[in-house]
Amino acid sequence: MWGIKIEIALIIVCVLLLLTMTAVALLWRNYVKFKRAYVSLEKFMSGVSLDELLKANLRQTGEVQSELAAHAARLGRLEAKARSSKDSVQLVRFNSTEKMGAELSFALTFLDQEGSGVLLTSIQSVEECRVYVRSIEKGGAKTRLLAEEQQAVQKALSGLRV
Repeated sequence: MWGIKIEIALIIVCVLLLLTMTAVALLWRNYVKFKRAYVSLEKFMSGVSLDELLKANLRQTGEVQSELAAHAARLGRLEAKARSSKDSVQLVRFNSTEKMGAELSFALTFLDQEGSGVLLTSIQSVEECRVYVRSIEKGGAKTRLLAEEQQAVQKALSGLRV
């Protein structure tokens, strides 16, 4: 009686062992497939691993950010310089008197982006030539301007602004 029970137990153990070995073989086959898929995903076409690509991308992103900060600082300095440089120059020629011809007198304006600069005026007459320099602050002068001088300042102020 005990002999039959032992034989049945051995058969059950053998069947369970066979099922376990089959399950292990199937799991191993799936593991090998997964490993091949992971390696192909990791290597891509170029042969570079995904980790290396991500590290290189992070390094390049950091470099681009530092370059961007440097360019932003440089742009700020250039904009400040552009605002203070005399970039709007206008010339208005005119006759100082009805006797004078050929528009020998002139008003020459040099202004920066904020409308500040200088106004150079030359008034030509038969006997002499006089030159005046006036300071212009934010589009206006502290002294009264001739109509031609005002025209030169207005033309300079209407120029391109940064």
